Amino acid sequence: MDVIHFTYGGADPLTAFASKGVRFLPLADGHGDTHVSCARRDSGAKIEPPPVIHAATLLVIQGCITLTELLATTTDIGIHAGMLSIPAVR
Repeated sequence: MDVIHFTYGGADPLTAFASKGVRFLPLADGHGDTHVSCARRDSGAKIEPPPVIHAATLLVIQGCITLTELLATTTDIGIHAGMLSIPAVR
């Protein structure tokens, strides 16, 4: 069994997507565009939406995030601790 410490110092600062206050820890890579990673954010953290090139699933463990400017919608979507966001099949 592998034990991964996801403490503040165990994650790297995310510099892509004009992010501020976001740290990440890559966990696994698969074939093609399959990647699993964890993100840790400070209070008030911001991240610009990445280019939509593949589906993403978000699992919020603690706190909440708000998704804005999603495809063809102007409604903000709040995801809170204990919620899982799964992309719709098109």
